[in-house]
Amino acid sequence: MIVARVKDRQLTSDIIPLIDTIYPWPHSLKHIRRLHKNDNHLDILLYPSSFVTPLEKTEFDKYFENETRLINIPENPCLLKWQYDICIKEHWPGLAFRENKILEQSQLHKDLTEQDDIILDLFQKIQENDKESHYAIIVDNERQIPLVGSRDYRDKHPLQHSTMVAIDLLAADSVYLRENLIE
Repeated sequence: MIVARVKDRQLTSDIIPLIDTIYPWPHSLKHIRRLHKNDNHLDILLYPSSFVTPLEKTEFDKYFENETRLINIPENPCLLKWQYDICIKEHWPGLAFRENKILEQSQLHKDLTEQDDIILDLFQKIQENDKESHYAIIVDNERQIPLVGSRDYRDKHPLQHSTMVAIDLLAADSVYLRENLIE
């Protein structure tokens, strides 16, 4: 990916629409922030190095300093903290990261609690039949046991997503009449 340094930060509102017309930021790169603000300067990801219609020289000279640089960016979002730390040091500091503690613990070989194992096993059993649907499990915090498991029924009604169905199943009189996957 080609990175350029912005001459004047106040022109950023003009630069972003210009760059988006040349190379719209694809959804597959949503985990990467296009702009990175450092102490004294602002860097922007322009487009891939293999891009065939780069920015015109007059436009480039108007908004950016003379030098550009080539960097690698991760195709997929970082799943683990150590991956994120490496990517922001070696590639591009403007990455989005959402921590997943269960995944982090399992990948770092930390011991999961018995309740975590039960919930993970439950998710795996539920998803064996239908890997495309979304699922929700509601857990009793005091006793640390799963109470309700549900799947997505948005194909039947837009409000019957997995979380809504799980809450409905938890209520005494279920309106949706859906299956509790834990029972």
